[in-house]
Order: sequence, then C-alpha cells, then structure tokens
Amino acid sequence: EHVKIGQFHTLELELQRPFVLRKKIWDSLALDVLRQASDPGASADLAVVLMQEGLANILLVGKSMTSTRSRIETSIPRKHGPAIAGYESALKKFFENVLQAFLKHVDFNVVRCAVIASPGFTKEQFHRHLMLEAERRQLRPIIENKSRIILVHTSSGYKHSLREVLDAPNVMSMIKDTKAAQEVRALKDFFNMLSNDPARQLGPKHGDAH
Repeated sequence: EHVKIGQFHTLELELQRPFVLRKKIWDSLALDVLRQASDPGASADLAVVLMQEGLANILLVGKSMTSTRSRIETSIPRKHGPAIAGYESALKKFFENVLQAFLKHVDFNVVRCAVIASPGFTKEQFHRHLMLEAERRQLRPIIENKSRIILVHTSSGYKHSLREVLDAPNVMSMIKDTKAAQEVRALKDFFNMLSNDPARQLGPKHGDAH
C-alpha cells in the first residue's frame, strides 16, 4: 500500500548480519528461490575444484548463486635436491585433504558434472590420486561417476579462474540444459561488464548488476 505500481525499494543487507523477512502470503515460487539460495548444495548442477600446488577452492554453481564450499591450503616445499621427499609427502597430504573435501561437498545425485581445473599438471596429478584412491577404498560415488569428472586448464587455482572453466566448451556441453547454465550466462555477462565498464556500480548477485 505504500509503494506505487512500478516503483521499488532497495536495502542493503550486511554479510553475517541476521535479518528476518516477513510476508503475509508466500507463493511457492518465491519459497523455492529462497530454499535454493539458502542451500546451493541442494540445487547446484556444477561442482568445480580450482587448484594449484598447495591451494584448492571447491565451488558449487547453481541457479541462484556460486558458493565456495571449501578452501584447502597446504605448504608445499620446493621440488629439488634433498627436499624432494618432503615435496612428495606434502603434495600427497594436500591431495588427500582435497579428496576429503571433494567427497564431503560434491554430491553426484545433485551435480551434473565435476570439473578439476588447474595450471600445469596439478589437475592430472590430483585426478590420478582421486581415481587410485577411489579404487583402493571402493569409493562408489567416484567410481560410478568417473565419466562426469572432467579436466580443464586454468591459469591459477584462485576463484577468479572460474571464468576460464565456464568458457570451456566441454563444461558447457555437460550442463547446457541445467539451472547452472543460466548462472553461467549471468556470470559471463557480469565479467563482460566488468571488462567494459569497471567503474560501474554492481548489485549483490551475479546477474543483478544495473
């Protein structure tokens, strides 16, 4: 009653600050959007492991948002001379930590595919570790879905390299009919806008830049 037709009002919600949203009548579509936004793991179509030696980010891309579910950091010594044994031991420990996070956060009953992305050969090394351990421990979710795990080259293991994953044709072909594909298109529009007009004010969601 206080807002004319066609008008709208915006407010800023601070990160980690609780708030209550009340409405006398909620329609089912609005409730569905809220459920998906509050638990992206329940609706994400794409899981991405962005990694480089000593760093990995596990992200879920869904209809409403892209969320970081885990960040793994391990100190890896240099690979030369007497330190080679320490390097291999640290790398194995790092891969094991990423494997545990992968098992915890990637649900193949929900996601369409999982991408392992990195510069160099880190993605191949981790993929090999993943497959060997899956066979050794009989990790059924990995064994039964190995065809849905794909490798993509990126320039780093940092989250900004997600753009390179989303540009990969083999990734898009796996998720082309999914909710995540809508998110990917919104992300691409967002990145393009950043490139073309970096001073522009941005909204809180990927696709909400005005």
